[in-house]
Amino acid sequence: MIKKNIWHFLLLCASTILLGTLLHFTYEWFSKLPIVGAFSAVNESTFEHLKLFITPIVLFGVIGWLRHRHSFENIFPALFFAILIGMLTITAFFYTYTGIIGTNFMVLDIFSFILGVFVSYFVLFRIIESERFTSSGANVFAAIGVFAIVAAMVFFTFYPPQIALFKDPLTGAFGI
Repeated sequence: MIKKNIWHFLLLCASTILLGTLLHFTYEWFSKLPIVGAFSAVNESTFEHLKLFITPIVLFGVIGWLRHRHSFENIFPALFFAILIGMLTITAFFYTYTGIIGTNFMVLDIFSFILGVFVSYFVLFRIIESERFTSSGANVFAAIGVFAIVAAMVFFTFYPPQIALFKDPLTGAFGI
């Protein structure tokens, strides 16, 4: 990663971690408003914790695109890959360690989130710096992909599949 971007990288990581942490509580703080629940955690399922990562990275990615779209032509492809890699990192780490240990630990859950944030922004910066995926087709595909991830996040909040990823381990509930 180019040295001049390290502060930008660290600021994005810290901002995503802070906003993601706040999103863990916003549904309760806003009296369980469904619109708030669409973008923040509504229970303790793995899926709901992925929303704590997805919402901030998409928000900061769109802001970055608005600010830098004339300087970097591959922000959306970088964002799309970063989201996928972050989601994969978080879920793979969580299910691997809980599968080995047999239970979850909050400190490792938090670590999986932080690790996912750092890995995703590392990927995002590397793709942007590589100047790959700059075609209009790549940008359209990636924008549709980011939109699809956000749409799925909202949809599954209200209509979650009845599988373990969406099940609150504390209450057994699914979604809102």
